Amino acid sequence: VVMSRKPFFETIYFMLHFRFERAFARWQGQSYAPVAGYRVPCRFYQPSEFAEFFKFYFSVTRIEALGILLPPPYLLGHYRRRKKTYRSIKWLDKKLSTLPGFNGLGDHFIIEFVREPDLISQIA
Repeated sequence: VVMSRKPFFETIYFMLHFRFERAFARWQGQSYAPVAGYRVPCRFYQPSEFAEFFKFYFSVTRIEALGILLPPPYLLGHYRRRKKTYRSIKWLDKKLSTLPGFNGLGDHFIIEFVREPDLISQIA
């Protein structure tokens, strides 16, 4: 599971709250996250960028977004106040989650690989 570079819900949520810097914080690919009172550097990827690191040894078999239309875990209070609304769109979130173009828009994404023959050793 990898944190996405362009989380749809987070971007829209912070834009609606006029916090544009926060809305696009991940889009540059790196930012800081508050963890136990510290600012921890984080990296964010799109599925194609992440797959690029492994292309000589693995092929992608599946990509699935987590939370395209649903709030990320740190907005649990937002979710609890609107449970009925989010329950009703959860099915749509699941349907979109594996579609190309949508599978990189979640708060996170799952990416599965299958091991390929070692292409480097075959060339040498």
